[in-house]
Amino acid sequence: TLPITADQQFDQAPNGDGVHFYFVDVPLLFGSFTKPARVTAGRPATLSLDLWTDGDRRGAVGCTGRVGAKRIRGTGSWASVTITVPAGGQIVPIAYKGKATCKFAIPRSAKRKAISLRISATKSGVTVFRSLGGRAR
Repeated sequence: TLPITADQQFDQAPNGDGVHFYFVDVPLLFGSFTKPARVTAGRPATLSLDLWTDGDRRGAVGCTGRVGAKRIRGTGSWASVTITVPAGGQIVPIAYKGKATCKFAIPRSAKRKAISLRISATKSGVTVFRSLGGRAR
């Protein structure tokens, strides 16, 4: 068998009941969305996206929010994790995950007002986004 590296694309098809490996480069795939149960005026609100990616290179995170018609600022961050397995005496990467996070400072004046928050992650021209809307408590 050949050692598997993240940069190789190959088809290894042994005779018999062998295992077949197929590597596909996909810049960004949605995994899950985490949001607060409720948005409370005067407290921070955090949105996050768990994503599958094609490498450990970071993507761009966009955070947009509104309280009524007024824009509020969000701070974005990206964290990466490489999932590895031992193969042929080497440690081989088999998957990459990214976590995009937006933290919003919800003003005290937002109580009972309409609120909308949005997080987006972009990598290699692919964008994934999710939104949260409602009224702040």
